[in-house]
Amino acid sequence: MWQPSSIVGAMVLSTAVSAGLAVAIWRQQQTVAARWFAAALMATAVAALGSALEAAFVPLSAKILASKLGYVGNVAIGPCFFMFSMEHSPPRPAMTTRRHLALWFLPLVTLLLVFTNEWHHLTWPTVTPTAGPQGAAAIYGHGLGVWGVAGYSYLLMAVSTAMLLRTVRHGPALYRQQARPVTLAIGVGILANAAYLAGLSPWPGVDLLPVVLSGCGVLLGWSVFGLRLLDLVPVARGFAVEHLTDAVLTFDQRLRLVDANPAARGLLDRPLAPGTSAAEALAGYPVVLAALTQGVDGRVDQPLSVAGQAVRWIDASLTTLRWLERPVGRVVVMRDVSDARQAEANRHELQRRLADAHHDESLGRLAGGVAHHFNNQLGIVLGHLELAERQLAALPGSDKATTHLARTRAAAERMAALSREMLAYCGGLSVQRTSIQLADLVAATSELLRTNLPRDVTLTLDLAADLPPAAVDANELRKVLGQLITNASEACQGGGQITIHARAVQHDGQPLGAGWENAEAVSAGLYVELAVSDTGAGMGSDVVEHAFEPFYTTKFTGRGLGLAQVLGLVRGHEGAARIVSAPGRGTTVALWLPSGPGPLTP
Repeated sequence: MWQPSSIVGAMVLSTAVSAGLAVAIWRQQQTVAARWFAAALMATAVAALGSALEAAFVPLSAKILASKLGYVGNVAIGPCFFMFSMEHSPPRPAMTTRRHLALWFLPLVTLLLVFTNEWHHLTWPTVTPTAGPQGAAAIYGHGLGVWGVAGYSYLLMAVSTAMLLRTVRHGPALYRQQARPVTLAIGVGILANAAYLAGLSPWPGVDLLPVVLSGCGVLLGWSVFGLRLLDLVPVARGFAVEHLTDAVLTFDQRLRLVDANPAARGLLDRPLAPGTSAAEALAGYPVVLAALTQGVDGRVDQPLSVAGQAVRWIDASLTTLRWLERPVGRVVVMRDVSDARQAEANRHELQRRLADAHHDESLGRLAGGVAHHFNNQLGIVLGHLELAERQLAALPGSDKATTHLARTRAAAERMAALSREMLAYCGGLSVQRTSIQLADLVAATSELLRTNLPRDVTLTLDLAADLPPAAVDANELRKVLGQLITNASEACQGGGQITIHARAVQHDGQPLGAGWENAEAVSAGLYVELAVSDTGAGMGSDVVEHAFEPFYTTKFTGRGLGLAQVLGLVRGHEGAARIVSAPGRGTTVALWLPSGPGPLTP
C-alpha cells in the first residue's frame, strides 16, 4: 500500500537530482576524482531512493526493507566523498590495497548488521510504527551498528571537509572557487543527519540528509558545470608531473624519498623506492646532494664526467615545500642540459671563428693590397735593372757593377715571388682552372720529387681508381703538392714514410667539422680529397692552430709561407684544407678540391 506525500516527492526529486548529476559527471569526466565524486552522488541517490520508498510504504515490514536499501547508499557516502576530497586536495598519499580495505571495512560490516538485524538487533533494537502529518511512519531505535557507522561517516566527512577547507584557504585561486560550494553542501548534509539522529527532525522518523543534499544539488551542479570543478583537479597536475621530461624528486623533512616521476628514475638510472635516503638516491650527484643537505633553495649545476664520453651537465632546481608557513619537504627538479650547453659552446665558437674570419679577411685585404702594389713596383724595378744590365754590358770594366745588378735583380725576383705567394694566400691571385686527371698529376709530380727525398724516406701513392676529374689550376697545384711533400720529408728526420692519398668525396652541404679552413666556402657537391701524410715527429695543437698563418714557422730557415700557399690554393678554388697532427704520430694535410667535367689537360 502506498501513501503519497510531500516528503516522498522531495525524496524522489533528491534521487533524480543526485543520480542525474552522477551520470552526467561519469560521462563527461575521466579523472579519478571525478569518478569518486560521481560515486558519492550515486550513493546519495540510493539513500534518497530508500528514504522515498520508506516514506511511501505503509506496512512496517516494507518500510524496514526500504530502510535497508537506503543504508547501501548511506554507508558509501562518507568513503566516496573522502576519496574525492583526497584526490582533489594535494598532496595526496598513495592508496594501497590495504588502505582501501581498511576504508571500506566498517561500512561493509554495517551493511551485514543491517541486513541481519532480525537476528541480533544491533542496528535497530526497536522499530515503532507511528502516524504523523505525512502519514504512516516508523521510529527506529539506534543501536551500536547505527552509531558506529554514523561516527565513522562523520569522521570521514569531517576529514573531507577539512581537506577541502585547506584547499579553500591555501590552494590556488581557481581551486578555492571550486571547493567552496562542495564544502558548504557537505557541511549542511552533516548537520541535517545529526539532527535526525538526535531526534530533532521536524518529521519523526524521516532522515533529512537526502533532502538536504538534493537542495545542495544546485550548488554541486554549479561547481561541476559552472566552475568546472572536475576539469582542472589537482590530479591533473600529478598527471603532468608523471609525463614531464624533467626529473622530479620529492623528499620529506628527514630527506627520505617520498615520490619520483619516471623521468627521475630514468635520469638517476637506479631503483627509487619510497623511503630511500637522499644520499643513496643522489649518490652520483654530489653537488646536488650537498645543496639539498644544506637547505639551499635555487639552482645548481652538476657536471658529470664519464670515462670515454663528453662531460654531461645537469641543471638542478631545489625548492622547499611549505604548508601553513612550515617546511614540510624538499623538491628537486633535474634536467640534462648537456645538449644546450654544447649548443651554447658551439655558438660561442662560431662567433669566435666568425670574428676571426672577419679579422683575417680585413688583414687579407690589407696584405693583398700591399702585395699587389708592391708587385707592380717590383715589376718596374726589375725592368729598369734589366735595362741597366744591358747598358753596362757594353761598357768596358763594368763586370763588378754588372755583378751587383744581377744580385739586386735576383733579390727583386725573390720579392716578386713572395708577393705572388701573398696574393695567392689572400685569394687575389687569378687561377686558370682546367679539368685535370688528378692521378696523373700526382704521379708525375711525385716522380720528379722522389729523387730529392732523403734515402731513408719512402714515398707511396694511394690513389682511388674511380677519381673524377678535378677543376683546378694545374701549375698552382703542382707547387702546392711539391711544398707538402717537401714539408713531409723535413718532418721525417731519421727516416719515415710519406703517403699521398686521393679519393672522391660527395659533400651533402652540412657544415664541416672542426679544424677545416675555408669551410664556409664549401657547398654541396662532388670533391676530390688530396691528402699528404707522413710518419714524422708531428705537431702539437698550438702549432697546428697557427700552421696556415703566413710567416709562421718553427724552422730555422724558410719564409713560413708554404702552408699559407696551400690555403691560398683552396681559397682560390672554393675548397677547404685541414691539418691533423699530434706529437709522435705524424701529420696529415688534407685538401678538398672541386671536381669538374670537361676535356682533360695533357
